[in-house]
Amino acid sequence: MTRTLAAPAFASPTRTPSPLAGISNPGARL
Repeated sequence: MTRTLAAPAFASPTRTPSPLAGISNPGARL
């Protein structure tokens, strides 16, 4: 569940830079 919700969060970092996305998925930042 957390991954599905975080997916769209880090999917558009330019649109909505959320630090939470990096915490949930540290690899997503890279």
